[in-house]
Amino acid sequence: MSDMRLLHIATDDKFLDYALPLFQSATNTRNSVWIIHTRGALQLTKSKVDRVIDPQKLAQSDTSDFDAIILHSLKDDFTEFVLKQPAAMPILWIGWGFDYYDLIAERQSLLLPLTKQLSIEVEKSLRLRTRVKKFIDSCSNQRRARTKLKCIQRINFFAPVLSCEYELFSRALDTSTKPKFIDWNYGTLEDQYASILGEQWVTGNNILIGNSATATCNHLDAIETVTKCEITESQKVIAPLSYGDAPPAYKEAVSKAGHAAFGGNFQPLTELMPLPDYLTILSNCGYVVMNHVRQQAMGNIISMLYQGSRIFLREDNPACRELRSRGFVINTIEELEASHELIRTPLTSEDRENNRKITRARWSRAAAAARTESLIQELADA
Repeated sequence: MSDMRLLHIATDDKFLDYALPLFQSATNTRNSVWIIHTRGALQLTKSKVDRVIDPQKLAQSDTSDFDAIILHSLKDDFTEFVLKQPAAMPILWIGWGFDYYDLIAERQSLLLPLTKQLSIEVEKSLRLRTRVKKFIDSCSNQRRARTKLKCIQRINFFAPVLSCEYELFSRALDTSTKPKFIDWNYGTLEDQYASILGEQWVTGNNILIGNSATATCNHLDAIETVTKCEITESQKVIAPLSYGDAPPAYKEAVSKAGHAAFGGNFQPLTELMPLPDYLTILSNCGYVVMNHVRQQAMGNIISMLYQGSRIFLREDNPACRELRSRGFVINTIEELEASHELIRTPLTSEDRENNRKITRARWSRAAAAARTESLIQELADA
């Protein structure tokens, strides 16, 4: 078999660096990378890039030298390009969450009461110019949605973050033509976590809340839940707010609420930091409160499962259902609300070992390599 010539289309983001080593190590493949970027140097992508393309020029780009296209997320900038591809060109879409949850659920349905109210207040506080721009954008949403639907119908394969999300996606799509499911995830345990963390277990009793400055973390509702648990004086509450789509007023409100609830024990992370430094902070978080209704923060969750932290997810979060179905010991936010002492009760040694064993089996380098080989074979057979 001749080499599969794979074209990776991505934006400037760290996830591409997690993906490429897996494809470059696969047998009989040649990989080219195009980054869609408007101006200036790339900030996040460290891998070798073949082309940096303005999004306005992507649709006119010639892809005849390639055997398959892999989309790393589905940005609006990609849709016209996809629709112009010949029918014989296999296309795989590796979903990130933001790019398909608009099909699965309305954003407001993903926000809990306190966070929803904050989001409304923040929206009102935005300057008139910003509100007008958001209104104009919303008016074009229907047109973009129709184009996106046509684009998805043209895509051959889809790899969501969680396998259970494919059913939600497929049901929401409500069309006879759907991409075929592919089981694939970014990165490996050895390369992203174990190489930095080693074999150590979590050593502290701090509490991690959310993963980003994104309203879907439902920060205010999580803070209220943890406040009711009467945490110990030695427990710090860590809230990553260094990236995300929330405006500055949202971050400020979360920080204010955190300090009001926990005083000096509240620690918002407002600056981006190298991964080893971030994982060092997480290594002191024996408890993780992820108050998302949707799947989010899987990188953080995998890291903390490996380290032996007690994880709290919402019952209605697809990630909770999927992780439990795989045998992980996961607690729900609802269980925490009923039994406050859980925020002070470490996992047993048996439960820690169980979670680490399953984490290794699912996200090891060998498992990721096998999934990548299978993915490439699917593209070759298409």
